[in-house]
Amino acid sequence: MKNRVVKVLAAQEDVDHKALRYGLQLFADGGDGGSSGNDGDAGNDDKGDESEDTDNEDSGHEKKYTDEEVDALIERKFAEWQKKHEKQQAKQDEAERLKNMSDQERKDHEMEELRKQVDALQKKETMSKMSTTARSMLSAKGITVDDALVGMLISEDADATKRAVDAFITAFQDAVGKAVKDALKGEAPRKGGTSKLTRDQIMKVENRTERQRLINENMHLFK
Repeated sequence: MKNRVVKVLAAQEDVDHKALRYGLQLFADGGDGGSSGNDGDAGNDDKGDESEDTDNEDSGHEKKYTDEEVDALIERKFAEWQKKHEKQQAKQDEAERLKNMSDQERKDHEMEELRKQVDALQKKETMSKMSTTARSMLSAKGITVDDALVGMLISEDADATKRAVDAFITAFQDAVGKAVKDALKGEAPRKGGTSKLTRDQIMKVENRTERQRLINENMHLFK
């Protein structure tokens, strides 16, 4: 069934291609194919096409499609059709709705659409400011995160954004502290109170306060 669908699609593309080629030929000849001379040429072209089609059929090199390729092709074609259909339907619905509106209703509709655009712009500006504020709060604690995580922390409400960022900072610092303790667990300190951490390990500690403490305890590594 799937191969049959692909063959139909391929055949349609072949028909479109031949129709275009025939139209260009008529344009080049300067006529509509009604004269006897043109009929002869058209007949020759038809024979050539028939010969070409026969050769293609006899060649035995028909392209084989895998199930995955067939599914992808069908899904793409259907998605394109559905998107186009929905867009056309939306335009028709909107046109019909505007057609049935009174002058006052039409003005109210235009004002509502304008208000939505203004609200969208204001929201975008607000979220941009919140993002800057959140990054500043995180940077002050030596924390760097990607845009996706910042987007999860912020909202249009300043207080809610601050609470979310503060909670994340606390959780982040707790996680770093636990990781450092786990790394130090069971390791006897060196003479002079130093640990077995290397310089590189200490510099990789993201928490600034904890990193500075480890540096102070292991100054011999930084001489």
